[in-house]
Amino acid sequence: MTFGEYVILLKPYRLIRQMSDEEFVENLLYPLVENEDIRDKDGNEYHLDKSRVSRLLNHRDDIPEALRKPFEKIGVEERISSDFEVFCETCLNISEKEQILKKIKTALIDDANISDKEKEQLFCGEFVSVLLKLFIHSLKQDNRQSPPDSITIWTNGNNYIQIVPGDIFGFGFDKRNKKNRIVVIPVDTSFETQITIDTETVREPLVSTESLHGEFLQRIYKKGISQSELKTRILTNLEIDTNDLPTEVGRIASLYFEPATFFLIAISSFNENKNARSNKQYIKKAIDDLIDYYDSKGQGYKIYVPLMGTGLSRAFLSNQESYNLIKNTLLGSKDKLQGKIHIVIKPEVISELTL
Repeated sequence: MTFGEYVILLKPYRLIRQMSDEEFVENLLYPLVENEDIRDKDGNEYHLDKSRVSRLLNHRDDIPEALRKPFEKIGVEERISSDFEVFCETCLNISEKEQILKKIKTALIDDANISDKEKEQLFCGEFVSVLLKLFIHSLKQDNRQSPPDSITIWTNGNNYIQIVPGDIFGFGFDKRNKKNRIVVIPVDTSFETQITIDTETVREPLVSTESLHGEFLQRIYKKGISQSELKTRILTNLEIDTNDLPTEVGRIASLYFEPATFFLIAISSFNENKNARSNKQYIKKAIDDLIDYYDSKGQGYKIYVPLMGTGLSRAFLSNQESYNLIKNTLLGSKDKLQGKIHIVIKPEVISELTL
């Protein structure tokens, strides 16, 4: 088990669910960093920044040598055990320890890189002892492991539905890939083009930079496209004018920005306080409409669909609920699926899901 796999296994059982990956990893590493006096090149207490943590969880980076060096000496497990127990008590939901142990046991059974004898040694002892031994084991492994390229959940001739790990924008803006493809971006029913910047306040509805909608707008504007030009292209494609906004959930604007076609699909609407609102029914309707639209206008191109309703649309779906909804809605319309559909999920999220 790699360090990335170990952290991802524990993340769902955080005592404080809002704790960021960076904070969680820092707390996890603290017993080792503190007791082994691990320092950076400037002599400060060793710390992994948000970017480094992300690369570790995505298996794009190996464990820093500074975190492995202490294991050249004996007795590390004994020296850090007390502080590691504090980590377990303050950062993990101990009431779920049976579920955690069950998940660990399953992961070990499925890990072909660990011998049966070592599995027995790792899973021997009380809860904290098992977690500590597995923590040390994970730091010694090569963390640079690639996730599977794809997981096929349905196929019929040349048509299929696959799960692919990655960032939706990696499929939309990768100029090295010259093939035609379609990338789905969830937006609001007003097809808003104004981005929220810090605490800026305007009367028009605003799109958060933290949403897929907001990141899409930022990338388009960096291409030199103005806000007014984008709005005009959206309205032209929808064959409406500003007086017809907002439209209905499920409406789609199709726009081409090299190297991909983007299906902007309305999944939420702004309320009187200018906050986006959505729900499970909205998301399902949007997916149903997307299936029909892709069937009539997709031309068989590969289409990439992100999880929807998990963020600032305020549909309040978990990653698992969003995945289940998208998968089940697609499978419920198999007779209409004429193409290659990819559900795009971040690698660190895939490992948390029941697929």
